[in-house]
Amino acid sequence: MTANNASANNASANNASATTTTTEDVKEQTSAVDKKDDSAQVLSRLLDYMTGGDASGRFYLGLALRIIGLLGLIALPTLTGQALNTVTNGGTVAELTRWFIYALIAAAIYLGLSFFAERIFADLATKGLFKLQTSLFNHIQTLSLSFFDRQPVGQLMSRVSNDTEAVALFYESAVAQIIRAIFQVLLITIVMFLVNWQLAVAALLVVPVMVILTMIIQRISTPAFVKMQESMGDLSGFQEETISGHKVIISNRQ
Repeated sequence: MTANNASANNASANNASATTTTTEDVKEQTSAVDKKDDSAQVLSRLLDYMTGGDASGRFYLGLALRIIGLLGLIALPTLTGQALNTVTNGGTVAELTRWFIYALIAAAIYLGLSFFAERIFADLATKGLFKLQTSLFNHIQTLSLSFFDRQPVGQLMSRVSNDTEAVALFYESAVAQIIRAIFQVLLITIVMFLVNWQLAVAALLVVPVMVILTMIIQRISTPAFVKMQESMGDLSGFQEETISGHKVIISNRQ
């Protein structure tokens, strides 16, 4: 009778633990589903380190230089086309020289202003990364010891080193390239519609297909990137614990 009661109690305990586990799994899945995508908020915070505060003036200056430089780049095909038309229509050498000088001026404007814009964005990226690392270091100093006990060392090392390197790459190259691509596409689209709107519409028909393909690639690459960061965190933790343990063992042997 006692054995039957014990087995009944064990079964009840197992059922209760299974129910608790199932409830916890449901809660985790529900929280994962209900979790909102905060990519826009994170991107805004990252850009604020680079463009916010005292850096906003220099950012807008670099943006203006970039736009004016792109105008010079877009003017180059028009000027070279006028030069070819001059040659085709039997124009004079003076007219050809004039269009050639205009093209050189446009190229000089593009190269010169792009150089200064790149220098401004590079300086903003360096200072923004310094602000981010300083803020991260100050935040880590305020955390309790229980936080470091719960978190693996490798994950913390990955957040401090690998993630900041990814942010540094975003600051140094992605921001300037995104700004350049956006304004260049907009200006070229405007010029295309001014020249021939029928051909412009025909050329833009492939844009929705490109957007759909980009979204598909993003859905595939984002989880892979997250998994890669987690694997790097585990590797960093293993490396940190193994190498540190070897140093301790060697010192104790001595």
